[in-house]
Amino acid sequence: RWQRGAPSGLLDGVPCSIKDIILTRGWPTLRGSKTVDQSQSWEEDAPVTARLREQGAIFLGKTTTPEFGWKGVTDSPLTGITRNPWNLATTPGGSSGGAAVAAALGMGALHIG
Repeated sequence: RWQRGAPSGLLDGVPCSIKDIILTRGWPTLRGSKTVDQSQSWEEDAPVTARLREQGAIFLGKTTTPEFGWKGVTDSPLTGITRNPWNLATTPGGSSGGAAVAAALGMGALHIG
């Protein structure tokens, strides 16, 4: 689309991840918790997700978050401890530790969280 001069938006084709506390249409948002129904999905996007979608961003997946996003360390009953990929004895912090790991590993250009 870019080569044809017809991108779908400023972020057309840009890979990004979304923190698993941000609503994403058609995807479950588990908030790092086992108490949230894992079969649910949302009928609408959070504003940030909607803007990314409108501009053509490609969603790679959801990143880890502490349960309900309330801690400074990214660990949860759902996913366990999120580790720093460069030093597994440490964490990437929180509450967007999953986004930090995705960025450190080069898993896309944008990591919302």
